[in-house]
Parts: sequence; C-alpha cells; structure tokens
Amino acid sequence: MGVRAALALAVLSSSTSAFAAYQNVGDKQFLQVCPQHVGGDREYDGHGPEVNTRIDLLRSSERDVRLIVDMHQIETVADWSEAQLSRSFHLGTLPSKATHYWARDSEGEWGWKPFPNSPVFDSVEHYFVDSNHSALTVSSPDWWIRWFRINGDTGGTDIGNCTSDDAYISIYLNSIRVMY
Repeated sequence: MGVRAALALAVLSSSTSAFAAYQNVGDKQFLQVCPQHVGGDREYDGHGPEVNTRIDLLRSSERDVRLIVDMHQIETVADWSEAQLSRSFHLGTLPSKATHYWARDSEGEWGWKPFPNSPVFDSVEHYFVDSNHSALTVSSPDWWIRWFRINGDTGGTDIGNCTSDDAYISIYLNSIRVMY
C-alpha cells in the first residue's frame, strides 16, 4: 500500500478528522443503452461500423454527479447506416460539504483528490472498427469504470430494436467515493 493510501485510511479512521465520512455515488450499471438511428438503413451488413465512444464523469451542478455517454456508430461502406447516442445518467447528489473523491493519481496510487475546478472529474474515450458480430468488452479503462461492452454489427438488424441483437453499450462502474 502506498504512503498516500495509508495516510488516507488513517485520516478516515480518525474520529476527530474533518474527513471522517464518505458517500458512494458509483457502483452502478447501465445495461444495453441503445443508440438512435440517424442515417442509412438499419443494417451494418458486415461493414463496420466505426465506433467512437466518450464517457464523462462530472458534476452538472455544484452537487449533482452525472455520467454522460456519447457514442457514434457509422457503417464503413455502402449506405452509411448510422446511429447516435447521447445520454446523461444521475449517479448521486454530493453532500454539501464534499471536498475530495477517491481515485488513482497519474502514478497509479490511490488517494483522496480534491474536486477539480472543471466540472469534469474524468473522461474515457474509445475508438474501434467492429469487424465481427461480437460485442467488444473493454476492462478497467480507468479507475471509475469496471468495464464497458459495445455491440455494433450483429447478425440481424443492428439499429432501432434495442434487443441483445442490436447496437448498444453497457457500462459497469466501480465504487466512486466522495469525502465530506
């Protein structure tokens, strides 16, 4: 255990500390969130798609913690089937005295980090071309995401039905702790 993590645990265990309590706003999952059809037909037909995904963890107000998911899929040839997803999910409300959150730093050490001046805590971006009819699972891309799974090209109609045989993203979050 790193020195910072040991200090954070010592501070948390102290009953006289101003930082003696924390709240979890993560440890949630969002299953098969489907994009909307925006162009071409509804079938990628083995031609991609190119998939661009961005997931943001942010404060949308002083105390509201949200997950913002943007995903764009477009067929690589033919009639350019296209799907777009832009969704916002409420994760929790910060206590009024929240000051820090538990995360890894740039060296991979766990510790309490002060809230950034920017509303964005962290972001994950991922690009790939779907070259098969299987979902892609990305494990542990960052401290707050356990994993996410993206389905693009499938064996049937790809866009618009929102079934397991359709384009979607599923996201599993780790515990996101805030200190107050």
